Amino acid sequence: MAIYKYLRRDNSQIRLVRVLPPSLHDIRLSLELRHGYIADGTYSALSYVWGDSSDQEYILVNRVLFRIRRNLYQALMQLRRNGVIGWLWIDSLCIQQKNIDEKSYQVGLMREIFSSASQVYSWLGEGTPSTDVAMDFCARIGPKAAMVELDKRFDSYLVCYLKKLFAYPKDPFSLNLEVIRPFVSQHKLATFFVGLI
Repeated sequence: MAIYKYLRRDNSQIRLVRVLPPSLHDIRLSLELRHGYIADGTYSALSYVWGDSSDQEYILVNRVLFRIRRNLYQALMQLRRNGVIGWLWIDSLCIQQKNIDEKSYQVGLMREIFSSASQVYSWLGEGTPSTDVAMDFCARIGPKAAMVELDKRFDSYLVCYLKKLFAYPKDPFSLNLEVIRPFVSQHKLATFFVGLI
């Protein structure tokens, strides 16, 4: 059973997924996939560190077994634990990766996709001792410490700070400016999160 159906280009159609509640019959992480439109803006976008391509997990997408990188799996599990139930745009799930034509077109829409999202989540990966200290510090700052409201004036400063704050010794990640800039310019709320799986 194919999970991907053709996306129309004339109206900026995209695919969206949402995490389904756990089932008593299947403990596997399950997602629902459907078509949506960029202009709706009724979805959130997820940016995440891709991680090692050989480290993978199986999930269900529209009841079809689907393989994803472990880092994305961890992000989805954390979102589910945090009660995020809305529709999400996630590049590796919402773009048919084996369809080069679609992939090329959809990647060209990423700036618009992120700019139109109602919220952007950035998964920074599993926690480390240094990220635990950083997140504890943020928690002491205030009740909304996990949420950082980005402002154009602090764009480069914040990116530099986050790169240092969340540097992973074993797998340094690069915070993608092209992902951050769209919602900085739109004054969107960005949620950065680190998890313990």
